[in-house]
Amino acid sequence: MRSTISVLEALRLILISFQNINNKDLYEAKTLAEISNPSKSKYDFDSAYRLINEYGEEYFTTQEDNEIQILRSNLLEILVYKS
Repeated sequence: MRSTISVLEALRLILISFQNINNKDLYEAKTLAEISNPSKSKYDFDSAYRLINEYGEEYFTTQEDNEIQILRSNLLEILVYKS
């Protein structure tokens, strides 16, 4: 799996959905993120979902100063974990 901006952005969107739903179902969060983004074809939600399942949702962040920093932090986590 290649870590591209489409995977990292999808990961961010799924995590935000996951944090906003009560029952904390990751697949439901993925579905909600896909539905909530009309331009979903530019995001790789399936790869992002697999990353979250592999690493765990607590491994990634959505708490940074801006979206770019979130993407950078999550990419760094992927690179460090795979090393």
